[in-house]
Amino acid sequence: MKKVFLSFCTTIIMLCSCTSDYGLDVLEIDMNFNRTWQQELSEVLEDYSAILDSSSVSLLDYKQIDYLDLDTSYFFNNKSRCHPIYFNSFDRFTLVPYAILKTDTAAIHFKYEYLLNSVMTLLSNIDSYNVVELKWQYNGEQQFTTYSLFDKRTNELMYDNILTNIITPESKILKNKKVLTRSETGGSQGNSGQIIDESTDVLDFWNKGNELVASVLSHWVEYGTWNEVPIRDSLNKVIGYSYQYQHIHLSHHSDRWSANETYITAKVEFQDLSGSTYGMFKRFLWVGPNEYCPSAPFDYLDFANELDDYSGFCDFMSPWYPLQYRGFAEYTVIAPGRAPVYF
Repeated sequence: MKKVFLSFCTTIIMLCSCTSDYGLDVLEIDMNFNRTWQQELSEVLEDYSAILDSSSVSLLDYKQIDYLDLDTSYFFNNKSRCHPIYFNSFDRFTLVPYAILKTDTAAIHFKYEYLLNSVMTLLSNIDSYNVVELKWQYNGEQQFTTYSLFDKRTNELMYDNILTNIITPESKILKNKKVLTRSETGGSQGNSGQIIDESTDVLDFWNKGNELVASVLSHWVEYGTWNEVPIRDSLNKVIGYSYQYQHIHLSHHSDRWSANETYITAKVEFQDLSGSTYGMFKRFLWVGPNEYCPSAPFDYLDFANELDDYSGFCDFMSPWYPLQYRGFAEYTVIAPGRAPVYF
């Protein structure tokens, strides 16, 4: 009887061994519990290094912290820009504050309801996660922090406002309803044609406590194509072709947010002045104290490719700590030239 029992135990051990070597691989379960959250963070940063670089986002420092009162306000507030959104391309993203993320209907990004519910679920079992504070820099200027949650058992990154919300073209996440895309909101009509030029600009105003109190976002895209035009000699014989640019559509999207409109102005104005062979517009972005906001800035823009800078410094009830406000108005023309091609 003892021999039978030992034989049975040996069989079970062998089966377990086979399962460990093969079965878990088939199930694609990562059983490497020896990895640290630092290694996980390093690998995630490496995987996303290209898009972080192209988006001008860099990690400056990190440290593990212990917040017993951690709640959703640590993840969703308007103290900084830390939520990625995409326009037309997944090669780079723009960071916006939570207020703009909630109201945006033109860019591609995760739905804020999904993000909020995800974080609430994680926080309901916060003892299972290590909390890590990440210090970032965006566009070589403003510094801010995000809070990352790493599973204590596997050290897998479970949530970070930036790192877990990056979308790539091959990502399966694009196929589910957690992502808000332009197709859901109707999108812009008449955008057929090639993207000729585009730009995204975000301006912020920060108070003396280094908190974001106002922000504006503007994104525009010029769509066009080239019509083939024959080049003829004196005998009316076609000797080559040139390509005449045809303007199709100028798309513009903007968002604005201000914590207190009694004192702070966040303003975006856009005028589409395009013609059949060129895209042309006047645009005004400004964010800062009401008393410094210029009036009728378009009245002073008379020439193509003209830009007026309204950035400056103000006391804003604190003479010993001047704050920078930012703004500009521009008159832009996108009109590619002719490119002759001869036989």
